[in-house]
Amino acid sequence: MLAFLGVFAVTHTVGALTSDYGVLFATRVVGAFVYAGFWAVAAATTVSLVPATARGKAMGIVAVGQGRSRAAAPAKERTKVAV
Repeated sequence: MLAFLGVFAVTHTVGALTSDYGVLFATRVVGAFVYAGFWAVAAATTVSLVPATARGKAMGIVAVGQGRSRAAAPAKERTKVAV
């Protein structure tokens, strides 16, 4: 999981610093695959750690936690649109 997290951070850092659209696109694609891998490992780990009767609740907690982490991340500064 740490490898997924490390690659995810690197791809987003490179994507944020690049001025080339091709590099940005590539980092977004790699980041998406890494996120999917992270989610798969998190789901498998969660399901293996709880009793069969609590798997649905445990997966719900993991999903809400990931959603909250995205919502709590600092938003990029929004630019004002001249009207």
